[in-house]
Amino acid sequence: RYPPHRARPALHNITTTSDRSNGYWNCVARSNARGCGIHYATMHHRPQRRVVDLTQSGTAIDGNAFPSTPPEGFWSGSRSADIVGNAWGVGFGFSTGVAFQAELTEQRRVRCVRSPETGLSASRFVVEGELVEDVATHLQWQREASSVAADWNTAAQSCASLTLSGDGWRLPTLKELHTLVDETRVLPAIDSAALPTSPTGFYWTSSQPKGFGGLAWTVGFERGLDVFRNTNTTAASRCVR
Repeated sequence: RYPPHRARPALHNITTTSDRSNGYWNCVARSNARGCGIHYATMHHRPQRRVVDLTQSGTAIDGNAFPSTPPEGFWSGSRSADIVGNAWGVGFGFSTGVAFQAELTEQRRVRCVRSPETGLSASRFVVEGELVEDVATHLQWQREASSVAADWNTAAQSCASLTLSGDGWRLPTLKELHTLVDETRVLPAIDSAALPTSPTGFYWTSSQPKGFGGLAWTVGFERGLDVFRNTNTTAASRCVR
């Protein structure tokens, strides 16, 4: 979602297949032709992740706004923080995983974006005792993640019963939880100053793959990858409201 003060980026609706280097220069060429600055959509609450729609069947995107989008992986502009020669991408087919890393020479889709947005602000997180407010998304987070791993239903119930500075707590959606991922960091891939108690394992979200009631999405904070898991398995959790 977009705060009122933040301009919406413009996404190009034509996709091509290339390695990441050629994809980048294709976007630059389009930028030069239009006389404007175009850059890759980056991960971490940036335009490409915003258009992922897990409620759709097949291709996880709004087919009316982005027709003929294949359920494949798309390059982003974010390099891996620890693996030289790798970069981040976003998969628009649920079975490929939403966030992934791949070698720069692999053939992936490219969609260009134009946006005035720059890097994340150093003052993005406001710490208030055991709460952390994200001024970019206007979400409040539990500062300390759960210390005990639990299955999906138990984690959801624990969040619903949390009374930290009031009620209204819940498991985050996949998009919400991924806003905490910092792709410039690893082990953990998160702002450790604002959120210091962040084990590097997988964290539950409330999002489920469409048509698969026994599975739910998780985010791994070792590097920020998305994986769906059986809801009877255990994972960590961090509540939001």
